[in-house]
Amino acid sequence: MTAAQAAKKIGVSRQSLYNWLKAGHLVGPAKLSRNRQPRAWTNAHVEAARGARKRIPRPGRKHGAYKVVDVRQIARLRAARTPWRTVARQVGCCIPTARAALRRVSVAPR
Repeated sequence: MTAAQAAKKIGVSRQSLYNWLKAGHLVGPAKLSRNRQPRAWTNAHVEAARGARKRIPRPGRKHGAYKVVDVRQIARLRAARTPWRTVARQVGCCIPTARAALRRVSVAPR
């Protein structure tokens, strides 16, 4: 089957499928030759892509989901009445991520 047909079965656009291949999120079928013959997608490739779809992050959805921050450091800085902008800069994340991390875990500063 073609990439468009495989993408339709997976539930994404053809361009998203190619973006995932380029980024290395998926291992797709090999190109058959140098000329313009399409990749031959099989049902096994489609099932593997469906499983990988859940693990691939959507662009723009990064607050608190993929950034690992030191919650104890955030708690210490906030206990000292440090502004959120400075806290985020020192921890290495954005302000919403720092606030979300502190809300998720109630940690007493050491």
